[in-house]
This record gives sequence, C-alpha cells and structure tokens, in this order.
Amino acid sequence: MDFFGSSGLAVAYCEDHVHIFLYSGEPVAYFEGDCVYSYSGRHLGWRHEGWIIDHDGNYYLFSEQTVGGLVKPATQRTPIKGPMERIPEKELRQFEPMRPPTSSKWSKLSAKEFFQLEQS
Repeated sequence: MDFFGSSGLAVAYCEDHVHIFLYSGEPVAYFEGDCVYSYSGRHLGWRHEGWIIDHDGNYYLFSEQTVGGLVKPATQRTPIKGPMERIPEKELRQFEPMRPPTSSKWSKLSAKEFFQLEQS
C-alpha cells in the first residue's frame, strides 16, 4: 500500500499492513490498531478510513483505499523502492493521546516532522 501526501507525491509505503517504510527502505513507523507509532515508542498519529491523520486531526497521508475526507489530488508515479532496512525493535509505546476530531485541512508537517526523524 502506497501513501501519498497533499501534492500527490508518494511519501511512504506499507507492504505487510503493519510496518511503514520510506522509499529509501528506511522503516519509520508501524500501525498498532488505529495508532501510528515510531519504533522509539512515540505516538505519531492515527489511521482513519485509509488516511493517516496527525495530532491536530489534519489529514497527512492517503492511500488508494482511502474513503471520505478531503479531495485527493492525482497521484504521481511511485519511486523505486530501496532495499528494506532491518526493522528495529519496538520500544515501549507512549499512551495514546486523546484523538482530536478530524479537520478539513491538510497537515503542514513534512515526513521528517511527522515521523520525527533524527537530524543527519
């Protein structure tokens, strides 16, 4: 399953319905129920009708299975997937925060901000 951002660009993918990878092959998050967590245990957002929404209730990513929500842009071709890196151990998860109502806006977060990727 490919995930696209507000411009229709492919941002990430999930092949096993659990682990989320960037197209470089880097594992960045996983689904636990409707929640999205980083491997360090930080709660990142939620899955909602095929969408991934952020902590403000804004729509962040969509897939081909997404229903409802905002008008989706035309999707662009997905990049070639890099070799999958080893999936890290999952650390103790944060408690799920109170889920906000979904908004009518796209999230302004970049992949680096949403997935809370470290500075290189």
